[in-house]
Amino acid sequence: MANGVEKIQIPFVSGRVSLNEELTVEDLKRISAPIIERSMEPIKKALDKAELSKEDIDLVILAGGSSQLPGVYSRIYEELGVEPRKIPKDLMLAISYGASLYQKEIFQYPKTKRDVRTLGSSLGILVDDGGKKSVKLLLNHNQPLPATEKYIFDVSEGQTTVSLNLVTLSGNTDRIEKKLKQRNLSLSGDASKIVVEITVTENRLIELNAYDPEHPERKAIIQVDSQMMTKEDIEAKRSELGIHMVATGNRLNQEPCIGIDLGTTTSELTYTYRSEDQLNKLANPDVPSQYDKYCFPSVIYFNDRADNPEIANTKACNALGDASSKEKLCSNFKVADRSKYVVEVDGKGFRVGDLSALLLHKIWETAQLTFDDMNLKSAVITVPAAFDFDACQETYNAALMAGIETVTLIDEPTAAYQYYSHVQDLSDSNIRNVLVFDFGGGTTDVAILDVKNDALHESNEYKDCLYSVLGVSGEVNCGGKNIDDALVNEIKSRFQEKSGCTLSPTNEMRLRHIVEEAKVKLSEYYNEMGDE
Repeated sequence: MANGVEKIQIPFVSGRVSLNEELTVEDLKRISAPIIERSMEPIKKALDKAELSKEDIDLVILAGGSSQLPGVYSRIYEELGVEPRKIPKDLMLAISYGASLYQKEIFQYPKTKRDVRTLGSSLGILVDDGGKKSVKLLLNHNQPLPATEKYIFDVSEGQTTVSLNLVTLSGNTDRIEKKLKQRNLSLSGDASKIVVEITVTENRLIELNAYDPEHPERKAIIQVDSQMMTKEDIEAKRSELGIHMVATGNRLNQEPCIGIDLGTTTSELTYTYRSEDQLNKLANPDVPSQYDKYCFPSVIYFNDRADNPEIANTKACNALGDASSKEKLCSNFKVADRSKYVVEVDGKGFRVGDLSALLLHKIWETAQLTFDDMNLKSAVITVPAAFDFDACQETYNAALMAGIETVTLIDEPTAAYQYYSHVQDLSDSNIRNVLVFDFGGGTTDVAILDVKNDALHESNEYKDCLYSVLGVSGEVNCGGKNIDDALVNEIKSRFQEKSGCTLSPTNEMRLRHIVEEAKVKLSEYYNEMGDE
């Protein structure tokens, strides 16, 4: 690279015509700017949820690989008036490390010694009000988890089913952000009213309990159609996906504290031990040469048949550059549309949850083989703050299918704070409100934490609380891959305008790979020059 310029070259893309373009730091800043601007919206929403102004923020932490892009630091500084702090080391592992540290707290401390998390998004229900659909707020976004609310339905004579149409709401308004999957209650009694208890757990999963208010002891007469999976459901799904569990035998040693960053572009498993401060990372034995050896690329390729995919390995990643493999290739699936199949192979469809289960099983199986004298059961898995309750449930189910028996979910920016506070002691500082800005490969996530907990410490229940999460917000499809898309489109347009030639699908995939590398190199050059 010379003076912040990267050559973008692909020889003979059409006959004798070659692609020869340049990408500069200024190009990168200009093209990234609209996406970086969009990433500011979750900051505003998180502040609103936390009922804070930007003047209340004492510390801003940057996390996620895309936070190193030119313009991110300065735009956040402009937005908040607080100079952002970069995680001082191991940025790409920060979220996974934070999850490991959180698991350590779960193992070591009672509940009162951990964090207090909030709902994140307000939960409402669509109800029929005189023939018109209206929205009733059930749970406020800033209520501590777990949180429970009741709703009473009138039941007509002979009615056999009650449908719950749950929604997430914008703040505490009646504006619907998203309709969640419908939950159904099968009635087997003769009740005229039904009480439904709706609970959001600490994992941000929705659990239902229903009963006749005249006979609360007879809860069994009402069957709840839950999104939670039974053991039978899990076994059936494993068989369908071709997931085979590793035989563990008699493993007696204490398990490590495991954290998994299930990322859009790459995933990592890290761990620590209860009696140690050292953080460790799990090597991927099948890692492609272009990746760090501790990286599990979030790539799945159905090479020959549906029940034998290539996962996070060289064959899977090589398919990224082969247009003929596109129909059987899954990447960036974490932020794909969850209402439909991501890919169909041999007449069999795979949704986001299925693909997440396959990737998590690959990672978990590697851990089981690595720790062959330990009985691994538990892990903390990170999810974007932008995930709604259904997306959290799908991730939780995927982890169960992968073989993880005890699953804890934590949002990615909160995990990043866990790691930052581990490497940067904040115990003696005057910092109270911390904003974590996590700009990743596919999502932007923001969390605001109160690390002093002045109000909570007045309560015996939370007297030892480490921190509380005041507000979270996020934007799906607002991250590094969106910047890659914009860069590819710019270079492609330049080439086509000059040459009159159209790039083939294979050459477009090659261009994407070259552009991604150029983006990283230009960002490194920019940061080394100290332009921020």
